[in-house]
Amino acid sequence: NLKGASEQEQRQFFEKTYEFLTDRYGGEKNVLSANVHNDETTPHMHFAFMPVVWDEKKQREKVSAKEVLTRKDLRTFH
Repeated sequence: NLKGASEQEQRQFFEKTYEFLTDRYGGEKNVLSANVHNDETTPHMHFAFMPVVWDEKKQREKVSAKEVLTRKDLRTFH
């Protein structure tokens, strides 16, 4: 819970979160935006990315949300 965390602790948390999500979703080239919001009860990050995967058949990258965000990911990752 970040409610009681200092500003420095919050910054460190969101920097690590950004690094984790950037690595998970293919690097900086796929990150559209990452914004920390303090306007609600708990500070949180909005992370927007392009869901890119490798298309083996065409030997190139393609955009595919259904391949990047599986049902299991949506149920377990928050």
